[in-house]
Amino acid sequence: KWHPASSSQPVGDTGTPEEPVSIVCLSEPQSYDNIFAVVSPPPGLLPDLNLVMSHVFSIDRYVDLFQKRTLNLEEPSVVEVMNNMRESLMELLTFCNPQQGHGRQEANKKIVQARQQLLFDQNVHHILVEALKGPFEAPDPLVPAQEHTDPKYTTIMVVADLCYQLLRAMVQGCTTFALRLSEYIPFAQSQLGLRLSVADTLMEIFKNNRRLVTEMNQEVVL
Repeated sequence: KWHPASSSQPVGDTGTPEEPVSIVCLSEPQSYDNIFAVVSPPPGLLPDLNLVMSHVFSIDRYVDLFQKRTLNLEEPSVVEVMNNMRESLMELLTFCNPQQGHGRQEANKKIVQARQQLLFDQNVHHILVEALKGPFEAPDPLVPAQEHTDPKYTTIMVVADLCYQLLRAMVQGCTTFALRLSEYIPFAQSQLGLRLSVADTLMEIFKNNRRLVTEMNQEVVL
């Protein structure tokens, strides 16, 4: 408790006594570190966030391509956006699967889950689904279902496959994250015929996820 030196009891502007002011005094520097650790971001969060947001920008640009009524796949600016999208997806896959050091499995598991959480927090799963809808969406899809093996659509198909690989990586080993993709299970099932990594992603979503299986209706599970 603190009181002004000139008075045994503090007096406010109105002349009425005030309650003593409480002051926290920390005698050791380490104590300050402990306090600020509560409000400071976890180590590595800001660099990770910056990395994710830079790649989200590339994904957004890719999604925007398919808002156009006509799209020339050979146009340099379009090629650049598609190549950037592919590179971003590959880097995010690496981001979700850091190299494991010997004897550090538990530490790596925490890193992976923190990064998965970061991707979900930035709504990357929603944006990836939009990227998967763009080229194949009816009524006038850029890539008709019967033509998805045409070489001119190779980059689009590679990007779509990487999208599913990243969705799988985002839920791998965590049933809670898998639940957050459950709303897109019917959509993923609709793309099973495109020779993408859809089945692997669906298997990862349902893996050891009793809660999801019990909550899904029979039509979706079948």
